[in-house]
Amino acid sequence: MAAPARPHPFDQLLELERRSQAAPAPGSAGAGVGALGLRLGGTQLLFDLRETGEIVPLPRLTQVPGAQPWLLGIMSLRGRITTVIDLLDFLTGRRSVVGPRSRLVVVPGEAWSYALLVDEIVGMRPSGTANRRPLPAVDPTLRPYLRDAYEVDGSLWFAFDLGRLLADPRFMAAAL
Repeated sequence: MAAPARPHPFDQLLELERRSQAAPAPGSAGAGVGALGLRLGGTQLLFDLRETGEIVPLPRLTQVPGAQPWLLGIMSLRGRITTVIDLLDFLTGRRSVVGPRSRLVVVPGEAWSYALLVDEIVGMRPSGTANRRPLPAVDPTLRPYLRDAYEVDGSLWFAFDLGRLLADPRFMAAAL
């Protein structure tokens, strides 16, 4: 008896594309909605996947003289200069402790790419309207960047608005 024919890899890619286009966008009311879950300090954040790019380990950086302390440096990522920001330091004034789980989340901007240092990438988390909760009192340095709160597995997660971060004049003024 002959083995069943294996699908051609190109056909598998077409099927994957068809399913991804049929899936609801992050933040919509559909089932299976998700976002990138990460930890920053003691806070659990959700980044909209439409606002993020790659996740990379922290490489060796080139220092930028005369920059704010939260601007850790620059790196070349696939030939594009990318500014690396310590997100915890920018938000709270407390430097991140880089550990084995620390990662950079690349946020493509119009003219520049930014990489935000976070403590840990947790993985995909649901963020549909069924999980939405009222936004509680939070650290005032974090509040301007939060859109919503979601309960996932008994824990509260905050939807972080990367667009607000990139539009913040303080974020754009990295020079001392």
